[in-house]
Amino acid sequence: MSITVAHIVHSLPGRTRLKLPERRGEPRYFAQLSERLNQCTGIVRVQTNPRTGSLLLEHRVPLEQIAAFAQAQQLFTLAPPESLQQEIKSSAQASLRWLNRQLAQTGEGLLNVRVVLILGLAGLTLIQVARGQILLPATNLLWFLAQVLDLNWPRDGKR
Repeated sequence: MSITVAHIVHSLPGRTRLKLPERRGEPRYFAQLSERLNQCTGIVRVQTNPRTGSLLLEHRVPLEQIAAFAQAQQLFTLAPPESLQQEIKSSAQASLRWLNRQLAQTGEGLLNVRVVLILGLAGLTLIQVARGQILLPATNLLWFLAQVLDLNWPRDGKR
């Protein structure tokens, strides 16, 4: 088996959450991972969740040092930070394309994701106005609606 790839979910100084999706559901792997990472100098605490494939590290050393230790121990290799975001974006785009095809088939070409978003946001705007929440929530929804409609509002204040 090749070395596991760990994706950075979030990282703050001294605290990093990683996802290891290919190892999700493997409690034995995560128990061994926790035991071995606790031997790394500078790691304060290791918390794992095999059900979600998640690893939370509290540390006093740079993440790069921990990543080098993990790679040397063949525990995991750290993926570039943007790889998980790109994976999520690609998955969301594929889901929206599928939904768009389903709507087009069901609505005989009259419905698509854009039309559903426009109708949904317009409806939510009306609900917020009816509730008297005109200033902030309704204006936000109208702004989102305008973005979906792709209106070209004058940027320089001229009409």
